[in-house]
Amino acid sequence: MKACLRVGIGLALAPMLMGFCEGVSSDPRQGGLMGGVCGNATGSYKKRTQDREQALDALEQANRKLNSRLTAGQAEADTLNTRITAVRTRLQRTDTELNQLKVRVARREAQRSLRQAELDTIKREIASLTETYDQLSQRVTAQEATVRAIESGVNIAQRAQSEEKAVENINGEVSRLRERLSAVKQKVP
Repeated sequence: MKACLRVGIGLALAPMLMGFCEGVSSDPRQGGLMGGVCGNATGSYKKRTQDREQALDALEQANRKLNSRLTAGQAEADTLNTRITAVRTRLQRTDTELNQLKVRVARREAQRSLRQAELDTIKREIASLTETYDQLSQRVTAQEATVRAIESGVNIAQRAQSEEKAVENINGEVSRLRERLSAVKQKVP
């Protein structure tokens, strides 16, 4: 019964409250007690609450979407971080290999420089030995010419000596023949 009484009073007072609500704001923060009563009576407070709840639902849905996108973005960021770590690891390995290659190249360059120095020394020694050989060859050629000249002179001397012996033999033979001839001439009257 009390409830009916309240409804009845509410219905009786509703037109009267409507008249009071005309200049009063339905926003309870601005209209005070009368604004709150008018907002409840006209339904604007309920509509405002529904609008706010819909806005809140829209914001919560947007927040869920953003959280979903954030989760996806974090997963993508984790994947990218994993890839970056892998690339950095490969880069460090590559840098290590590059440094090792640089060391090997430096060693080989040092070895090449040493070999080049040895080669230059050998070339200088060969040039010096070639020069010495050429000088010795010229001296040998000159000595061979001298030897040939001496041999030629010896041959000439030997021939001359042989010829002298032959002449001496012939002279000896001629002398013997003259002696025989003289002996024969003395025997023959």
